[in-house]
This record gives sequence, structure tokens and C-alpha cells, in this order.
Amino acid sequence: MAAGAGNSATLHLPRILCLHGGGTNAHIFRMQCRVLNRKLRPYFRLVFAEAALPARPGPDVTVAYKFYGPFKAWLRIRDEDPVLEAHHIVNKIESTLEAARVADYCRGATGEWVGLLGFSQGAHLAASILANQQEML
Repeated sequence: MAAGAGNSATLHLPRILCLHGGGTNAHIFRMQCRVLNRKLRPYFRLVFAEAALPARPGPDVTVAYKFYGPFKAWLRIRDEDPVLEAHHIVNKIESTLEAARVADYCRGATGEWVGLLGFSQGAHLAASILANQQEML
């Protein structure tokens, strides 16, 4: 599930796909980015994607966001987390990102996708996405 910008006035703006860190979720990342979102709102629409893998809360997450679960991850975080085959993880990530894009289109968004913003595990994923796109050129 994706969390869009929530403001119909931003539907036409260029969009940035936002990827949260492991052990949090899209709602938490949206709250953490509230100042950035406010500063960019006249120029960009931030769209927050939700990872598919269940996870325990990340370090210090429960201090402020204890009641904002379920917590998710893009990739396996801990040794005790289930081991999944690489193609299974890639498929989950691709379908999750596509779901975020489709959900935003369904809200009426029309802006071009122009960027990625990731934190921690989300930043690793953003770098991988960009590297993959570069290889495809």
C-alpha cells in the first residue's frame, strides 16, 4: 500500500517515490519527512511506498512510533528473518513499487516520475534501482 501526498493540488506535480528504511513503514517515513514534504510541496509530489516483508521495528523506532506498525522491510534484516530466494524478493519489491505507482495514478496523479528518495534500507534499494536503470540504457 502506498501513501500519496494526500493533496489534490499536487496531482499535476512531478513525483518522487519515497522508500522507507527497514523496520519502519510508509506512514512513519511520511511523518519523518513532513518538513521536507512541506518545503517541496509547491514543486513535487512525494509518494511513499510500503515494503512487503514483515519486520521487527528498527533501532529506536519504538521510542516515537511504537503504535504505528506493522513494521516492514525491503530486504531481510536479521539472521532469524526468513530466508527468501533472490527472485522472490525482487518480485515482491517490483510489485510493491508498481502498486505504489498505480495507487497514485488512481488518486488522479499525472505528474512525471522524476526522482527517488530513500532512507537507510530504502536508500540501498534506490541505488539498486538507479544502477539497474543505468544498465538498461
